[in-house]
Amino acid sequence: MIGKYVDLHQVGNHMALVGDQSIFTCIESLLSLGDCLLTTSEAIDLCPLCAQVVTCIPACVDIFTAPVCLACEATGLGGCIVCLIAAYVCYDAALAVRNNCL
Repeated sequence: MIGKYVDLHQVGNHMALVGDQSIFTCIESLLSLGDCLLTTSEAIDLCPLCAQVVTCIPACVDIFTAPVCLACEATGLGGCIVCLIAAYVCYDAALAVRNNCL
């Protein structure tokens, strides 16, 4: 199995990591990824708010619209942060599937 990833005939230092893959860890990883995709679908709906950060700029040039600017920017940045967290959690779950099932 190690020969699949490393050319054993090449001279030099070799290091291989051998993991304990089982069907149970694979199924657990798949369930975790499925759970992530189902539970973060609402968070992913907030991703378009990232574009709002740029569209709020005109409200920021006038002192009288500063509260609108701050509210608009905060909403946009909040949506971006939630979207990034959801993406990271699902990416981490996808890596677990790759490491445990492939």
